[in-house]
Amino acid sequence: TLAQRVKEVTTKIVEDNGNLINPTGETPFDYRTYTVASIEMRSEATPGGGIIIHSQLIKEIEGSIAGKEVTSSTIEFADGSKVIVDLSDVASDDIVALVVAHEISHTASRHSLMRMTASTVISATLKFFRINNSYVNRINNNLLHTFMDRQKAYEADAAGLYLATRSGHNPLGAIYACELLRQKTAGLWSFHEVFELISGRPTPINRQRALLAAISEINPEALRGKVTFEPGPNRYVTGPNEGGMDAFDQLRAKLA
Repeated sequence: TLAQRVKEVTTKIVEDNGNLINPTGETPFDYRTYTVASIEMRSEATPGGGIIIHSQLIKEIEGSIAGKEVTSSTIEFADGSKVIVDLSDVASDDIVALVVAHEISHTASRHSLMRMTASTVISATLKFFRINNSYVNRINNNLLHTFMDRQKAYEADAAGLYLATRSGHNPLGAIYACELLRQKTAGLWSFHEVFELISGRPTPINRQRALLAAISEINPEALRGKVTFEPGPNRYVTGPNEGGMDAFDQLRAKLA
């Protein structure tokens, strides 16, 4: 079943990264996944180690892999250069592993505790300065959480990538997950890209850029033979050896 497969992937990640996600001397988290019937494509971490995976997300992943709906992803940078990533070898378990590891990273990094602490500090500070307007309090809390949530999402992406890679999964599954999200919710994210600064979530394309940089550091060999690099108008890679550099080396030079 879907739920059983998710649990098996989770168990392996936890076993392979026990010393990182439950350090010696600290109260251990009980990492468990719960697959719930839902039409939403999402997952979430709960305090204590619980991870909720919405069934539609798994169905979309499996359907995409079976139908070969996603075979590559084109990631464009601000200078106009592009990287085309071959995703044809990514398996459904690789994608599920990256999703689960992302949520485990949120819990292991105590992101929910940081959020609660920030709220407490803001409330205490406003009270100290006798600012008791509930509307002002709400705005301050929302602005801080928006920034923090977006940063924590990037952190969990990179940390989750590392955990899943240590567990033997293809890190390109993270690029696949974002590409699938981009395709299935294209209209939503087109709107979101304009207003990302006031949202608590980074857009899939920005996450892909960050993930590409993380993969180049954590497991660069996963990119070898899987990328095509197209320099932009202002060529980033220059020098006498430029013509002899393959796409992998050009990408590594860009991300360095």
